[in-house]
Amino acid sequence: MHNMKQNDLLKNFRIKIIKFSIILTIVVIITGIFIHVLSHSKHLSSFLVFDFFALITLAITLFLFEKKLEFLPLFLIGNYIILILLVYFVTKYEFNPYAIVWYPPIAMSAMILARLKIGTLITFITLAAAILLFHTTIPYIQASIYLSIIAAALFGWIIEQKLFEFAQKYQQITENLYKLSTTDPLTQLYNRRFFFEECTKKINLAKRKSLPIALLSIDLDHFKQINDQYGHAQGDEILTSFAKILQKSLRGYDIVARMGGEEFAVCIIDENLNNVRFIANKILENVRKIEVAPSNNLSVSIGIAFSKPHENINLQQLLIQADKALYRAKERGRDRIEVYEEKN
Repeated sequence: MHNMKQNDLLKNFRIKIIKFSIILTIVVIITGIFIHVLSHSKHLSSFLVFDFFALITLAITLFLFEKKLEFLPLFLIGNYIILILLVYFVTKYEFNPYAIVWYPPIAMSAMILARLKIGTLITFITLAAAILLFHTTIPYIQASIYLSIIAAALFGWIIEQKLFEFAQKYQQITENLYKLSTTDPLTQLYNRRFFFEECTKKINLAKRKSLPIALLSIDLDHFKQINDQYGHAQGDEILTSFAKILQKSLRGYDIVARMGGEEFAVCIIDENLNNVRFIANKILENVRKIEVAPSNNLSVSIGIAFSKPHENINLQQLLIQADKALYRAKERGRDRIEVYEEKN
């Protein structure tokens, strides 16, 4: 999941780069048209052809990034090779001084958009074309052309690496903020606010699929006395241990949260209500294994409220019913389970 989010983030960054490149290319084309009108340069005409080709390529690349990502690598390889060949033939047979300026941007953009493997391949093809074109020219001109292509490719690779690092940091910050807003810092269970959000979704799902839903209201017995007698540090350890028991006792799709203090809640969708009772009993039995002090083990009281299929009930009503069942469990001696009934 983490990698998927990170890849989505990198994809969005690349899409923004492509959109910026499209705008920049349009500006270059408009500027080139004005210059062409004023100067009537034959070489500039070829340059504008490259600009239009690049604009079309960028537009198709943007579409593939957003809709058909699996076809993008082959498309990029094909288009870069076509562009390299266009520059090669225009430079070779027209000796257009403008055409060669395309080679460094080709290498750089390939590193950013097509990633390292394809970018390196395109850079080598670009260098090969440049060598074929300029191997007979003055050595320092050759060196400046070849080095500019290599430098552009390295610059593109650096941009790609920085984008990746930024995406990692951004993703980590986003996940940390999400965790802070949804999780209880001590127990690492969901907090009250997020429990309300997720449990409301569960209830709506249960209504649509005509499934029963259960809400468990759980309270650690005599927890205030434990805090007063053994200190808050041990109280925190007990809360953490209990949270782990809850997580082990429940299934991956059940929702569990610390509602505050020693109060916890669980939201369960299950066609078989006996499964809910089994889970509650499992919690009860596992909690008894937590030792507060020698010959003094922990216990909890659990209140359960059920909603029937097609019953029009909301989360607040279920919580009230589960709390009433919890209070009855406490009145009857604690360390037990009580189920809400209408006659309560």
